[in-house]
Amino acid sequence: HFTCRVAHARENGAKIYTSFTFDGAKSYYDPAKRIWTVRRKSGGEGPIDAFKRTNERTGPSVLRTRAIVNATGIMADMTQKDTPGVKPPHWRSIARRGQYRVFQADELTFVTRPIQPIPTPRTKGIFVYSTLYDQIVVGPTAQDQISRTDINPESETADFLTGYALRVLPNLDPIY
Repeated sequence: HFTCRVAHARENGAKIYTSFTFDGAKSYYDPAKRIWTVRRKSGGEGPIDAFKRTNERTGPSVLRTRAIVNATGIMADMTQKDTPGVKPPHWRSIARRGQYRVFQADELTFVTRPIQPIPTPRTKGIFVYSTLYDQIVVGPTAQDQISRTDINPESETADFLTGYALRVLPNLDPIY
């Protein structure tokens, strides 16, 4: 789905830049011209050719455009907040951790179709499904967390997912 959107955007003249860390203090919007000037933060991107103002690996150091897609994920609100001349967002990104457990499947536990619980307004629930490698996957969880960068698994959640898997597939061998 994302690949289709990128291809469609490129067909319509869009340029896609990834890993572009913008400098909020030096980027701005000109309402008279309706043009954004977005400058890349210096450092860590490799050398930028001063004459071409670009770098083969990372693209240009300055962008001028009428439209920008803020695809910064969990940092989207921070990116918008750090841009001069742009109203801070009226919303806040909340990190949500999704953890999984993987088990070895056998003829008693192989799942031919994903098992999905009834969704709630907050989450689609915890799925149970098989992989191409004869494994059973249980997850993801959807736990709100304060940190935007903490990706360490939690043993309590692993125990919860094991119990959940055993309720759905009682013949599952949890030792894996």
